Amino acid sequence: MNKKTAIIQAAAFLLIMCITLSCMLREQNLADFMQKLRESDLRWILVSLLLLVAYILLEAVIIKTIMHTLEEHITIMRCCKYSFIGFFFYCISPAGSAEQPAQFGFMHRDGVNTSKSFLSLAIITLAFKLTLLVLGSFVYIMKPKAAKMIAPISPLCSLGFVLTAIAIAALVCILCIPKYVDKAASFAINALIKCRMIHDREKWASKLDEFLARYADSLNMCRAHPLMLPAVLLITIIQRICFLAITAASCRALGILQPGAFDITLAQAMISLATEMLPLPGGIGMNELAYMKVFTPAFGETALSTLIVSRGIGYYCQIFICGITSAAIYIYVMIKGGKKK
Repeated sequence: MNKKTAIIQAAAFLLIMCITLSCMLREQNLADFMQKLRESDLRWILVSLLLLVAYILLEAVIIKTIMHTLEEHITIMRCCKYSFIGFFFYCISPAGSAEQPAQFGFMHRDGVNTSKSFLSLAIITLAFKLTLLVLGSFVYIMKPKAAKMIAPISPLCSLGFVLTAIAIAALVCILCIPKYVDKAASFAINALIKCRMIHDREKWASKLDEFLARYADSLNMCRAHPLMLPAVLLITIIQRICFLAITAASCRALGILQPGAFDITLAQAMISLATEMLPLPGGIGMNELAYMKVFTPAFGETALSTLIVSRGIGYYCQIFICGITSAAIYIYVMIKGGKKK
């Protein structure tokens, strides 16, 4: 991502964030909200923060699991670094589109094999989206109380379900059929040559052939360990539930006991399914609107307070924590690189 693109995305993100916050707070009596916050159960606020940290760190466990299978020996601390960086870019880019490129870039800088890093990130993305599809399917088939709660955003949930299914199908093709990687990479090379961003076609074609050979080897390693994918999916489900449960914990902090944590978590899963594929950073704006549509009938006037607390912890705290950590990592890398020179 070049500086111009980064500046444009940052400006767009800040603009959308300001509009969203102003709309959220316009009808909220700040004094009443602060009173509710003072009366909240701080133990459940702490639980929400711990769930957020668990959500971030479980990504590192997933990366470590995949890399161990691929015989790429990297420390858990380095995996934590990729997790913090990834989630920061996931939050600030449309549909989380900058997460994998940012992680890939830092992995490449650290000397991680490019075919293995590419494959690991594809598996993580597949498991991440498949988990939402599984939770969504559970709601549609089993029809718990959450199925009635999401009625106001049902069309958006259906759209999100379809878009997520398409994304999963594309990822499965990439993971299982290397020729699709070849076609996509060849298309990208041709596009870059036409844009005059690269010039030596033969050099890049040779690099592509080398990459595809290593990629095929990495795929064979995965096939030799069939339990790795179910393990990754299981950890991802736990990771996702940690994040989705932040809403339930925030509601408990504000004294809301009904609906139960199970239904609140499933309803939040459907909100994520409905908004994550939209071209908005972190689903900002649309996520808040969907939340209010779903939870206002159940929570009444307290719905906005729960939104501010849960979204504040799950999204804005996540940006802050991951942003500060990513900035520290970037500064450290730059200083270390300068010393090497």
